[in-house]
Amino acid sequence: MELRLCNPFRHIIPLSSSYSNQVTSSSRPRCLSVRSSHLDHNESRKLVLEVKEKLEKDHQSLPVGENGRDDEDLILWFLKDRKFSVQESVEKLHKAIKWRQEFGVSELSQDSVKKIAETGKAYVHDFMDVNGRPVLIVDAAKHFPGVHDPVEDEKLCVFFIERALSALPEGREEILGIFDLRGFGTANTDLRFVTFLFDVFYYYYPRRLGQVLFVDAPFIFKPIWQLAKPLLKSYASLVRFCSVETSKPYRTESSSELPTPIITQRVSTSMADSAADDLEKPPKDLRKVLAEMCTEEALISSTTKMVEGLLRDGFMNVGLEIGAKIEDTNEVPPVVIDTAVIEYYINAAGDRTKDALRVFKHMSVSGVEPNAYTYAIIIKALAAADLKKNPDFVGYAKKYFVEMLERGMQPNEETYEAVLDGIGRGENKAEAEEECREFVENVESQGFVLVLQKEAVEMAEPSILKSEMDMLKEHVMKLFEDATKDCEDENVQARFRQIGEDYESLSNYAFNLFNALVLIHIYGAGNTIGHALKTYEHMLSYGITPSPCTYNLLIALLATEHNFIGDAKKLFLEMLDKGIKPFWGTYMAVFNGIARMESLEKGKELLKQIQPKGILPGVDEGRFTEVMKAMKFYADLEKRTTDKDVQELIRDIYLNGMEKESWGMFFAMLEDGNVDEAMRLFQSTSQPRIHPMVIVHTAVIEAYINGGKTEGALQTFLDMLAAELNPTSYTYSVLIKGLAADPNFFGYAKKYLIEMMDKGMYPNAATYTAVFEGFAREDDKAGEEEGKKFLEVLMAKGFVPDAEAVEVVLTGRPAPVISRVMNIIRYE
Repeated sequence: MELRLCNPFRHIIPLSSSYSNQVTSSSRPRCLSVRSSHLDHNESRKLVLEVKEKLEKDHQSLPVGENGRDDEDLILWFLKDRKFSVQESVEKLHKAIKWRQEFGVSELSQDSVKKIAETGKAYVHDFMDVNGRPVLIVDAAKHFPGVHDPVEDEKLCVFFIERALSALPEGREEILGIFDLRGFGTANTDLRFVTFLFDVFYYYYPRRLGQVLFVDAPFIFKPIWQLAKPLLKSYASLVRFCSVETSKPYRTESSSELPTPIITQRVSTSMADSAADDLEKPPKDLRKVLAEMCTEEALISSTTKMVEGLLRDGFMNVGLEIGAKIEDTNEVPPVVIDTAVIEYYINAAGDRTKDALRVFKHMSVSGVEPNAYTYAIIIKALAAADLKKNPDFVGYAKKYFVEMLERGMQPNEETYEAVLDGIGRGENKAEAEEECREFVENVESQGFVLVLQKEAVEMAEPSILKSEMDMLKEHVMKLFEDATKDCEDENVQARFRQIGEDYESLSNYAFNLFNALVLIHIYGAGNTIGHALKTYEHMLSYGITPSPCTYNLLIALLATEHNFIGDAKKLFLEMLDKGIKPFWGTYMAVFNGIARMESLEKGKELLKQIQPKGILPGVDEGRFTEVMKAMKFYADLEKRTTDKDVQELIRDIYLNGMEKESWGMFFAMLEDGNVDEAMRLFQSTSQPRIHPMVIVHTAVIEAYINGGKTEGALQTFLDMLAAELNPTSYTYSVLIKGLAADPNFFGYAKKYLIEMMDKGMYPNAATYTAVFEGFAREDDKAGEEEGKKFLEVLMAKGFVPDAEAVEVVLTGRPAPVISRVMNIIRYE
């Protein structure tokens, strides 16, 4: 079956229809015969054989066969790329073939990339462009480097390059790349992946990329491109910025516009109406909402709500499957995220049910199957919608209710009543009653029976009347049986039989396990960590095997106290020995505890113990030292101040990471023209939560400034200098603006503005305007004159104020202040 996951351009992209959709999952790039425009057949054949012999002689370990060292078509292609230089071709072929072998290109398949493909961030279009080239499309707004595994991103990239090349028609040698940049934001920025992508085309698929279109690039993308452009070598010349309108020369007359990057599935024939096209449009703020739903806190909340809802309605298998997937991979299934977005729109102010329906319809297009919880929330929302604004939504509610039944899901009573209520709100009561009757008959014919009706049937003809409690017990036992019957491990199955021997046995086990987890959590919240540890030991004495949740919760608690950090490390290693993968927060808690209460050396000892187990293999000693120093720095900051607000600011930065702060610095420096400095900063923040200390200090300085704690910001800056850390231009900018706003620290603002220029850093308009505004704060002629003298000092160092930029910064200020500042900077 073809991989058809979240392919939003498929039906309406304006491309040629000459491409026959015949690519199968086993397709591989066909080797092309290439005729040289510089050499005749005999000469080129001679060079091919020469390269082939050199590869066989010097690189015997390379594989043979298609795309191997003896593949003559491949050799000829690389000769052409290297202008028929034998030695350069041998070197480049050796690198490319070795990479293919190590990367596992031949092992890539639809199944191996299915998970990351479900994001819809990239795909090969079904049709060629007007020049007969296969089209590889990247929907940049769906790429979240902080969420998605970069290795999986690379595999998806190579898989689709291979797919595109396999579709090359005879006589064609290149593919077209389209980057749809609509909705692109800072959260989607990933220079590391862009560099990988173009390296792949330069080194391993040379001359295969014919052209690249950047469609509707937002303002924020432009400085990123200026940074990335030098990294792309000659491929930068292939890029063309265009809009949907100006991309028409690449499209056929059969389509009029570049497709919307989401929701393309047409409404089914039975539901087709005038609103169908409108429902295929994405919510305008979808990217923002999706980013909010992908935060750690939101993911935990969304998962909990879904699992609780599924268990409540009897869908235990589905709920357990979600929990098992998260435990195994530490990744939340897409259905949880999509459902969370739907629920966001349902609960949003201003009646956004239509946006919820748009996202729900998109789920099936992207290959994400709604579960019973998803169906329940969308059906109830549609049934309750305003009939005057959306008269067709009750029809959608009925449709999805039946669809649930067809998929073997029994809707709950609340969902059923919601649909009946929705139908009953029709203006014509007689028609509404008839519609209700038809709906009830339809769903009953589909096998729908209310839970209360089931109980009535069971109780009407029993040999012995069952009590409500008896029926509940039977229901629980049946759920447990269904949830465990497919287990193939005999030992585990024996344990299940022991636990589920009868209701009392199952209930006691569940009760003990639940109580243990609750007690651990309560003791931890009450800072009685010792009692939490005793509860864990009590679990073991009762023969209860700790779950991954138990380990993660208890370890994180133990790591917060000096007396229990040793226990935290012990349980952490025990957890790994059992093959249980800790949550990322558990890693951080353990090493944070070591950094705060022990030493860097102790942290390195633990790192050496866990890396052979496959844990944190990519963290080298240098980066590890950086993150441990950062953790210790936070601990020292918290101890240094008794101000609760400041402590909360510091704790928030630590707990939530500094990705946002890092990107803020990055883009600010780009906008100010400090590209080299921004590049160094970006390269140092490629690994989540591991940042150079200059970023840590700057983030804390900014937190102090935003909290109105100017003295704390200045002290942190002085500590930064004492630690021999060089402030960035962004650090100076944040500090100077904060100091200039406080009359008690205005002298420091002047000092550091001069220091900034002495270091060759040119301040932006907002920074120097803040200082001149300090001179003009009061209606004082002396202050204005002092400002003019300060301007002379700056101009002697090469400073030239930008009057227009200053006016923009001062927008909204009182007119007298604007007048005094402009008098200063226009002074000659």
